[in-house]
Amino acid sequence: MSKNNIFQSQKAQTMLLYHSDGALDIVAGAVLLNLGLDVINQVPTTSLFTWIPILLLTSIKRRFMLPRLGLQALGGDEKRVNNWTIQSTVGLAVGLLLISLLLLGDVFKLQQLALPAWLPNPYGLAFGLAGALCLFIGAWLIPLRRFFIYAAVSLAAGLLSGFLLPSYAAVFLLAAVMVGLGVRVMLAFMRRYPEPEKPADPKPPLKKRK
Repeated sequence: MSKNNIFQSQKAQTMLLYHSDGALDIVAGAVLLNLGLDVINQVPTTSLFTWIPILLLTSIKRRFMLPRLGLQALGGDEKRVNNWTIQSTVGLAVGLLLISLLLLGDVFKLQQLALPAWLPNPYGLAFGLAGALCLFIGAWLIPLRRFFIYAAVSLAAGLLSGFLLPSYAAVFLLAAVMVGLGVRVMLAFMRRYPEPEKPADPKPPLKKRK
């Protein structure tokens, strides 16, 4: 095995440790829940409330994950860890923008296409395909095996929504799976890496008796 391959393997293991807190799963699921509400309300663009969970990812990583793991467990490179947080945030934002344009903006003009009668809801199927693509890319880049599961769930939810269910049902189904599995991963992370004990306050010096 070459040095480059060893480095890549070590980097992958460190990234897996970085994402072992489940924060990315929960935040992405929360974003999808808000997006589902936007779809139900038939708003033309995503609301500001939908984007808020993405902004919380950095805070969760700094205040929850890093104190438990410690920077040394992640290679001791603070700049690289910060870059991973930025990349995760940008990836979520790009994925949300793509899916919201697809479902709310109708950039592909699905309503104007001559679709077959056996496909009553093309938006649900389009969401499933787009969501599966985004999640598969994320699973390949990080790499996170559970994101392959999310990609499969997105595809299955899209197929169900395309033929049987409304579009928001596919969004809510994927969101529920991501939040549920993310909470499970976070609880396991908390048990494995308990919160470090805070140093006790120094005792005040005793006053000398006269």
